[in-house]
Amino acid sequence: MSTDPKPLTEAIEIAKWWKSRRRDVAVVVSLSSYEGHNLINVREYLVGGDGCMRPSTKGIAMVVRRLPEFSRAIRKALEKARELDLLPEGEGE
Repeated sequence: MSTDPKPLTEAIEIAKWWKSRRRDVAVVVSLSSYEGHNLINVREYLVGGDGCMRPSTKGIAMVVRRLPEFSRAIRKALEKARELDLLPEGEGE
């Protein structure tokens, strides 16, 4: 008998990288909870005039139980990009 996992008590940042050379937009991957559901978030964050990063409306959030399916899709996209020689040498390792 399985039980639902407990909701996270605070967000956990998994990865972050700058989207643009200007370093005013970052992509952040995190785990969080909303209304009792654990979520995976992949979202753009914008750096405001005060230097603080704030989440934008651009991104995706889904329940964590969909993460294996999402991961498979990303791996397929990476494989296809390599097959089509879309990545510079050494990228995507």
